[in-house]
Amino acid sequence: MIDKSIESHLIFRGYKVLHLSYKLNQNFKSLKNKSIPLEFKIRSESTVDETNNEITVDLFCNIFEESPEKNNPFHLEVNLRGWFKTNSTVEKNELYRYAEINAPAILFPFLRTVVSSVTMAANVPPVILPLVNINRLNEIQKQ
Repeated sequence: MIDKSIESHLIFRGYKVLHLSYKLNQNFKSLKNKSIPLEFKIRSESTVDETNNEITVDLFCNIFEESPEKNNPFHLEVNLRGWFKTNSTVEKNELYRYAEINAPAILFPFLRTVVSSVTMAANVPPVILPLVNINRLNEIQKQ
């Protein structure tokens, strides 16, 4: 039996992919025996409903900027939204901390799976996003 003191107050209610766009660069020139460095940008946005103790988090990911000047193999955009709830005993400052840190960290593996699945289905080398420090991501976004 689990010790209730370590159980999270944050309840994950699910996620959906709101936007997904993949565009192959048909002019891409592959360099033999040279790997392509992964270029990606991630940001998160959250909204908090203090009345109902609910959190909505959007993760946005752009992989390989779409630019004619760059020799990128493709461009991929994903917007994934997750819904969370907490119990009524959670203080408001903790609710906002969950929205900034915990909820995006819970959603990130689902984003990684979507990116890997789409690239694999597109018959290009599958992209596996590296793990991301959500604390650092929030610091960068606040600048």
